[in-house]
Amino acid sequence: MCGIALNFLWDPDIVIRLKEAAESRKTRVTILVADVDSPQIKERLNEEEDYPYPSQHGREVIMNLYKRLKEIERTIGNKEFFNVRVFAHYPTFALIIAGDDVFCYHYGYKTVGTVSPVLHLRGFSSHQVRYYRTQFDKILENYPLQ
Repeated sequence: MCGIALNFLWDPDIVIRLKEAAESRKTRVTILVADVDSPQIKERLNEEEDYPYPSQHGREVIMNLYKRLKEIERTIGNKEFFNVRVFAHYPTFALIIAGDDVFCYHYGYKTVGTVSPVLHLRGFSSHQVRYYRTQFDKILENYPLQ
């Protein structure tokens, strides 16, 4: 399972399940979380001011999530199975890849991602699936292990 900017991680039960799957070595988990000190992330958070989470609150929520995920990474002790990184670019979509399933939702201007429609693709060979998998690989190359 790999993903970028994932709202489902606010659910503690999901985080526990991911931790357990990584601990049992049944799943490799790679998560990229927004770098709240990046000017591009700050810009995005400021654009979301009209929504329930003003930028300062959104910043704190992201920082707390990052700290919690990094603690799980340390507990597991093997970044091959649980790996948390930050990204600093302006986010344009959230992406979850789980096996042969790809889920993506795009960020509209001044719109939080949670209200965006979710695109679900399956497989490995279609142009669309390859596009999103390649995007994730490019992002991983840009933001190495920490």
